Amino acid sequence: PTTLNALWIENRTGIWESFYLQSNIGSGVYCLYDESLCKYHVFSVRTGQQVWESEPITEPWASFNWQWWIAYGILFTSGYDGHVRAYNATTGEVIWDYFFGSAGYENAYGTCPVYSGFNIADGKVYITNDEHSPDSIPWRGGQLWCFDAYAGECLWSISGKLRNGAISSGYFTALNSLDGQIYTFGKGPS
Repeated sequence: PTTLNALWIENRTGIWESFYLQSNIGSGVYCLYDESLCKYHVFSVRTGQQVWESEPITEPWASFNWQWWIAYGILFTSGYDGHVRAYNATTGEVIWDYFFGSAGYENAYGTCPVYSGFNIADGKVYITNDEHSPDSIPWRGGQLWCFDAYAGECLWSISGKLRNGAISSGYFTALNSLDGQIYTFGKGPS
């Protein structure tokens, strides 16, 4: 086509203080995060209208909850507050919420934060504890986690900072930034 016509136009500037602009489209919606109010806002891709907004996240460090992705009709969110949450992408209902636990005084956050996002495939969510600017002495407690995407059950975890992996043919491969080794996880011969 030589011309394109927008389905809708919405001015989102000035509505909320700031958004970390990342989102994918899934289940006919996309998401933005309001750092100042610690709320997720979900919009229809067909009309541009807001479909739902989350309750404010009140945990410390929630203003740094920059990670979210939509898959299987679920909005998965995480960040520096040490939680991974799953919302119904079209209704906003909280499906599950998993807390990584206390990190004590190992880092400035008091929990195990998430910075580098999700890998999602085969009904599983892979997420690792890490941060933007780790100190020269790494904090203990970071792990790669594998969750059942629908139930939020932790299927397994392993120590390490295995961030931004790749999934292919049923195998998850990632670099562990703690030891410089590449790890691959998957079912072995049976």
